[in-house]
Amino acid sequence: MDAYNDSKLQVILVSLELQRRLTAAGSTVRSVLAHPGIATTALAAHSSSNAINRFWFFLNDPEHGALPTLFAATQNVAGNAYIGPNGPGSIKGNPKVRKPSRAGLDAASARKLWGWLVGWSGCPHEASRGSRR
Repeated sequence: MDAYNDSKLQVILVSLELQRRLTAAGSTVRSVLAHPGIATTALAAHSSSNAINRFWFFLNDPEHGALPTLFAATQNVAGNAYIGPNGPGSIKGNPKVRKPSRAGLDAASARKLWGWLVGWSGCPHEASRGSRR
């Protein structure tokens, strides 16, 4: 689970740095995060025991799992907004603007990760280069 949790934190940090760069460039584009919670889909069933789907009453059905993404795409939310289910642990429920963890709001870590990703990928990294409003 450490690798999974680390990857989710990294997505949040990239969004934070991307939004900072978009804002600095004067762009109206927003970086928005959407978390479906856990939905009873075939994707969640790939464990050898299919254990997660045995607890369906704690999980979103696929339609509710899609709602945070639809909410993020269609509602006027702030840049770097984090949308997830409103239930306990953000696992099940209707979409709600949630707050990332303290680690997910660490601007220094976000800049450091961005720099590493740019170096690793070789992609240009200046938000102002070729930005569109």
